Amino acid sequence: GSRYEEAFVSYLGRFNYDYRSKYLFEFSFREDGSYRYAPSKRWAFFPAFSAGWRIGQEDFIKNYLPFISDLKIRGSWGKMGRDAGNAFEYYEGYTFSSISGGYVFNENLLTIGMISPGVVNENLSWINTTTTDIGFDLELWKGKFALTMDLFSKLSEGLLATRITSVPNTFGATFPQENLNSSEIKGIEIMVSHRNSIGDFDYNVNANVTYSRLY
Repeated sequence: GSRYEEAFVSYLGRFNYDYRSKYLFEFSFREDGSYRYAPSKRWAFFPAFSAGWRIGQEDFIKNYLPFISDLKIRGSWGKMGRDAGNAFEYYEGYTFSSISGGYVFNENLLTIGMISPGVVNENLSWINTTTTDIGFDLELWKGKFALTMDLFSKLSEGLLATRITSVPNTFGATFPQENLNSSEIKGIEIMVSHRNSIGDFDYNVNANVTYSRLY
C-alpha cells in the first residue's frame, strides 16, 4: 500500500450591508494556503464584491411608474483560486521509483531506483479566476412580465502548462508544470418569464438563452 498527507488552511470572512432592502453591498474574502507550493507561493488572497440597487423601490418609480413591480440593478466582481499542479515541485530531492522502475541486480532481489527531480520550480502557484458580472432584474405588472439580463466575463490566469516545446528533445530533463497560460470567457445571458393566476390555478413560464465565447 501507500500513505500520503495533504494540508490546507483557509481563512474566510464576509461583510453584508442592507439599507431598507434598497441599497445592498457585500464583501467577502478567502485567504488560502496549500501544501503543494513553495513557501513564497503557498498563500493566495481571493476577494469578492457585489452591490445592488433596488431602484424599483424608490418613490419616483412607485409614484410615476406603478406598473414596475420591481427593478434591481446589480454588479459583482470576485476572484477565486483553484489548487492544482504537482506537489513539491520546489523540493530539491530524489524520489523512489515504482516497482516497474527497479532493477534486479541479484537473483530474487529487486533494487528500487531513484528519480531525480528534473528542473526545480519554486514559482508554481494557484490558478486565479476573476469573474465580473453586470445585470438587472425587471418585473412588470406584478410578475406578468419579467426580464433578467447579465453581461459576464470569466478570466482564468495561471493555467498549467510546460515549456517542453521551447527546447530541443536532447535537453535531458523533465520540465515542471508552470502557470503559463490564460483564457477568458465573455457572454450574455437573458431570461424572460411570465407569472399569472387564473382562478385557483397558478402558472409560471420562463425561457432563457446564453451566448458566450472563449478567447
